[in-house]
Amino acid sequence: MLRDANELSDGATLEAEVCVVGGGIAGITIARALGAAGVRVVVLEAGGVARSDESQALYRGHMSGISTWALEDLRVRRLGGTSDHWAGWCMPLQEEDFLPRAHIPHSGWPISLRDVAPYYRPAEAVVELGEGHFDAVKAKHDESRPSFASRGALETRMFRFSPPTRFGERYRAELERSERVDVITHAAVTHLALERGSRALARVEGKGPSGAFVVEANRYVLAAGGIENPRLLLASRDVSPDGVANGSGAVGRYFMDHPHLYDAGRIALPRDLDVGFYRRGTSRGMDGERIGVFALTSRGREELSCPDLTVEVGAEADPEEALQGLSASDAARLLGAKARHFRLDVRAEQSPDPRSRITLQQERDALGLPKVDLHWFVRDEDRAAYARAVGRLGALLTVQREARVLQQLTPDTARTWPLLPGGHHMGTTRMGSSSATSVVNADCRAHDVDNLYLAGSSVFPTGGSANPTLTIVALALRLADHLATPPPEVGSRTAEEPVGPAVPPGEPEARP
Repeated sequence: MLRDANELSDGATLEAEVCVVGGGIAGITIARALGAAGVRVVVLEAGGVARSDESQALYRGHMSGISTWALEDLRVRRLGGTSDHWAGWCMPLQEEDFLPRAHIPHSGWPISLRDVAPYYRPAEAVVELGEGHFDAVKAKHDESRPSFASRGALETRMFRFSPPTRFGERYRAELERSERVDVITHAAVTHLALERGSRALARVEGKGPSGAFVVEANRYVLAAGGIENPRLLLASRDVSPDGVANGSGAVGRYFMDHPHLYDAGRIALPRDLDVGFYRRGTSRGMDGERIGVFALTSRGREELSCPDLTVEVGAEADPEEALQGLSASDAARLLGAKARHFRLDVRAEQSPDPRSRITLQQERDALGLPKVDLHWFVRDEDRAAYARAVGRLGALLTVQREARVLQQLTPDTARTWPLLPGGHHMGTTRMGSSSATSVVNADCRAHDVDNLYLAGSSVFPTGGSANPTLTIVALALRLADHLATPPPEVGSRTAEEPVGPAVPPGEPEARP
């Protein structure tokens, strides 16, 4: 069923087995899976079926760190959420993305690729990728196209593209027909009410066009995005001044995006060399559009103490434009009448850092919620590592197929090189094995609240270099499997989950 909150009377109370806050990619995926399993679900979507300026204005906030797009532009407050402007990029995380890495502080998931892998194939179906694979070597062979060999630390990976799937449009009719799923639009949650003296949520409270409402459920899922999830947790302060599920002080911290570094290098290739496998829009298999990207192997990244990154063959330029501003010696390296010149664009992982965070302002929006401040911070060590990686990749490419590479991102330019956001909000309610340093456990359940779960990329401990959407869907399906079983008895904390310190160890900053 799909209805608008203006159909609710002021003070209405709704009941469900599971209440999902957020009707975006994760929320719709969970609701569909639970409905198919016979679970009664209420989904509360703060926006409408269509996008509106009035609704988008509720996302406005402040940015005190690295500049990103305006916060109301990065997110979409409507049924389907950010799938409305998703470009369709899909790739699973790598096995090593889940592992602790000595050169990446705060890295390591409490689960492995083995735990997520069974859900990637059904996730591909959800985003309409069709039957296919992510094996770049096989794809190049199938297309009979020349490629750069994987030698030493160099490897080729492959993105595939969803149509892209607009979740609000693609799954609207199914949600309307559902007898188990009740989707309510324009239903903005404003408060998470803890049951006093208990480790459980008693209800969520919200506002709609007709007034206030309440939803009471056995279990609750926050699936409102990497900024709104911590915002709601931090703003619900009636029991604790630190908010809900924030015994570790980690809520809102470790905000991550995928820094994009454009024109980080330039490559000259023989004019008669087919580089279509590495160009957007020119490679297509039976499973649809795809693109190859260059990367360093896990061993190569470890040797350079570098987070993961991929390098795309970007825009083509005529030789004069490609060489403009270069020194005579650099121009000579790239010059060639029979060459084509391209930019090399980087899509990078960043190390999680507690200084990169979401906090609340005194100013409130039209619904009475505190507005957020986003302080996006990327370590200087990461910037320097990106430069080292581009240099290594450039050297590895130069020895193949008469390529000539000029590194633009260098150790000297790394500190000031512009970092552009991918709009991928990750890490702010991170997953971990200890309640002392994370917000949710391996099942995405809050350490401090027995019937509260978090969904979406806010639970990612690290981000890898792959766009997060496919993994968001896979983790949502995994969570739905967990929620489809009867809830455990709400009780005391287990021995494996000790109460953590007020602030994660080694962090001088006070909590929000």
